Amino acid sequence: MNYVSKLTSVLSDDLAGWHKARLKFMARFVGSLLKLTTVNFSDLALALKPGVQASSNYRRIQRFMADFTFDFDAFGQLLLRLLPQKSGFTVSMDRTNWQFGETEINVLMIGICRGKVCFPVVWKLLGKAGNSNTDERIALTKRFLALVDPRDIHTFVADREFIGERWLGYLIGEKVPFSIRIRKNTNVGPEETPAWKLFSGLKVDQKRILPGGRKSVLGHSLYVVGTKYIGREGEPEYLILVCPKRPHQALRQYRRRWGIETLFGTLKSRGFNLEATHLTGEKRLEKLLGLLALAFAWSQLIGEWRDQQDPLDRKAHGRLEKSRFRYGLDYLRRVMLDLTERKGDFLVCLQALVAPRQFLSCT
Repeated sequence: MNYVSKLTSVLSDDLAGWHKARLKFMARFVGSLLKLTTVNFSDLALALKPGVQASSNYRRIQRFMADFTFDFDAFGQLLLRLLPQKSGFTVSMDRTNWQFGETEINVLMIGICRGKVCFPVVWKLLGKAGNSNTDERIALTKRFLALVDPRDIHTFVADREFIGERWLGYLIGEKVPFSIRIRKNTNVGPEETPAWKLFSGLKVDQKRILPGGRKSVLGHSLYVVGTKYIGREGEPEYLILVCPKRPHQALRQYRRRWGIETLFGTLKSRGFNLEATHLTGEKRLEKLLGLLALAFAWSQLIGEWRDQQDPLDRKAHGRLEKSRFRYGLDYLRRVMLDLTERKGDFLVCLQALVAPRQFLSCT
């Protein structure tokens, strides 16, 4: 069965106006990603288009990454449609990085949490090492808010790297509710007391909202919420958050931030081996991330569906034997590697991209 034409047809519904040859390439590339679970172009070239020399396929991949103008806003709309949830979003911003030779690859991303994972929506290569700055965060968030109404956001969560008076002021001005971690030595209130001192009396796992309502933090009037926990070194540490509303939900929402760390793991060592790419150009890497995001979303949806059909076992500690992403990726991989015998299974899987909410609810 020629899966390319069917997958191209699905993509064309969301990416109207994109050149059909480019959509066919994307369908082939995603199919090859699912079969081989690697971004190594030399390997992908062997599977991209059967009957064509690998060297020709390799050049085709290179041309797409170098020359095709990728409409990331339209692609973000596609990724957003694949998310079964349509409002009440927990939105997470984070950064992942690695090195290729002496080149620092540094990706800033915003996604929407679902369960214990995060669906990617927008991202940007920073072109430098180290933390993002306020202008970079605001620019990426503007792209996200062009796709998602702030009224559909329950909480925007981010780690203590993502703080600052102007940054928080931007979120407040856009009416984006947030729960963001601050550094333990951040000054709080008119007395400018280091935040950790206000929570030093807590026992481990005890939680507290500072009494008296909002406090002055980083130039804004915000609720301050904290807890104490045992860190990796076995010593007590503080998790202190600021939020403009719903302080009783702040810690619970913030803990969902880990979903974007899980996403990074699926793109890297636990899924598609992103760090194996030899790409260093920012625009090329951003396109590659788009294709990976599509493959991830499809795998995650299929994993959730498979878990409904044939539930995953749980280990003694209560965790699933494998992630739903991996469950879905393994299934899609088996289907893609045996399309002649599993045409029906492929057509069922395709429905996850056509109508994800109906696909999951009807099963």
